[in-house]
Amino acid sequence: MSDKTPALDAHSLLENELGALCASQGNYSDAVQHFKQAADAGVPAAMHNLGVYYHEGVGVEQNFAIAAQWFLKGAELGDADAAYNLAVCYQNGEGLDKDLPAALKWYEKAADAGIVDAMRILGNFYYFGQGTDIDYEKAAQYLEKAAQAGDDAAMFKLGVCFYNGRGVEESLSEALRWFEKAAKLGNKDAQDALDELNDDGDDESNEGSRENMLGMQCVSKGDYQQAVEHFRKGIELGCAAAAYNLGISYYNGTGVERDLRKSLELNEQAAEMGNSDAMCNLGTRYYRGDGIERDLEKAALWYQKAAESGNAKGMFNLGVCYHKGEGLEIDPFAAIEWFKSAAALGHEGAISVLKKMGF
Repeated sequence: MSDKTPALDAHSLLENELGALCASQGNYSDAVQHFKQAADAGVPAAMHNLGVYYHEGVGVEQNFAIAAQWFLKGAELGDADAAYNLAVCYQNGEGLDKDLPAALKWYEKAADAGIVDAMRILGNFYYFGQGTDIDYEKAAQYLEKAAQAGDDAAMFKLGVCFYNGRGVEESLSEALRWFEKAAKLGNKDAQDALDELNDDGDDESNEGSRENMLGMQCVSKGDYQQAVEHFRKGIELGCAAAAYNLGISYYNGTGVERDLRKSLELNEQAAEMGNSDAMCNLGTRYYRGDGIERDLEKAALWYQKAAESGNAKGMFNLGVCYHKGEGLEIDPFAAIEWFKSAAALGHEGAISVLKKMGF
């Protein structure tokens, strides 16, 4: 990403490795100290690691502003992970003023360096015109890159592009191909799309899935108010995915006035109805204290429900809980098993963690 990285001595690089070793053993305070020494010596990866610990409040008091400062330093020295997390900070206004064009810039740098999540997010940015003008061709290009790298959410969204002819030539066969790939990786939206396309329309639950699919089509076209109406009809017909998606609408304030309480209620409803994406998202909201009091035990509980339902992200997040001892007793063996399960379903974060652990 950059040629600005200074020459680094072996001792500085070793400090970063020692930080990673301490982290793997659950010694997070010591890990922070090692990362700090390496970061002060100019190690970009250590700057990123230190930023993550400040961002998550692990081994140090949570501080988004300090986290963003370290992400910026690492990103400017070419660290792709730091660039990605800096973009997240700009997108969410964490430690920095919310700035979507700046987020776009750093996501592009991260994507150019191979960060798959950044590719998928850029696809959404260009699709919806976030921080830039709408450009369906660029959206499809980034989504295809992420999909080819195994990202199930990008596969689903690329299928939507083919279904609607946005940025690519309209093709039902290509849409089905990508929906099927995503569904095999546990993507609930993709499975709902397949159910809808294969539905004969006689069963009420399929009618609910149809309404949810119509809602997703409206979202893809930027018609959020109409999407909300379809999601509401889907809920009336018993579709858990529709409840989850309406909750997302309330969370983002798309098609309705933003309402975190209502979004949480719908998230809980969808989770209780068995939607694994909702279970995982509910876990994340408890984990972060997002619109609800932070509760790591409840976060771990919902991650476990999602994981046991076959949700790759839930598996990964549950592994993180076991690894860090958040909401659960530290259990490195359980963490590794859940990371492996998530990796088997193509979860990039789990694959990356396992590689760093030597698996």
